[in-house]
Formats: sequence, structure tokens, C-alpha cells
Amino acid sequence: AQQTDIPIDTLLQVLDQGAMSNPMFRGKGPNMAADKHPTNFPLKHAQKDMGLALEFAAKNDVTLPTTTAANSMMLKAMDEKSAGDDDF
Repeated sequence: AQQTDIPIDTLLQVLDQGAMSNPMFRGKGPNMAADKHPTNFPLKHAQKDMGLALEFAAKNDVTLPTTTAANSMMLKAMDEKSAGDDDF
């Protein structure tokens, strides 16, 4: 929004009125608009859940390429940026 000069409040209203509407935007939107990013769910917990999903999938001979990629990015962020306690 900042790069396109669209006010963040306008962007959040548009998102809330379409298919992208969800509780996360409504809950985090005001903090995003205020450039505040408190931790609601640490990355380390989200990654743990990803790991559990991948483990379950592997035991059932299911591949989850998108989940695998997301998990890799989470692990990299936690390793290289010490972001485990940051919001996911």
C-alpha cells in the first residue's frame, strides 16, 4: 500500500469486502496501519505446527510441496534472523 500511495485503511477496507476478508486482517489490520507488530503467535510455534503437519503427511505418503517450502522459509528466518519469537 505504501509504494502505491493507497492509504492502508483503504486497503484494509477493500480486503475486508472481498474474498480475502478474514479475521486476521481485521485483527492485525489496525496494528499494521499504526506500524505496530506485537507478537500474537510466535513464528517458532507456527513452524512447530508446520513440522507436525509435514511429519503426519510423510507417515501417510503424502507430499506437501507448498508446506515444505513455507516450513523451510520459517526455519531460515528463525536461524538467520533469530525471528522465532517474532509474530509469524
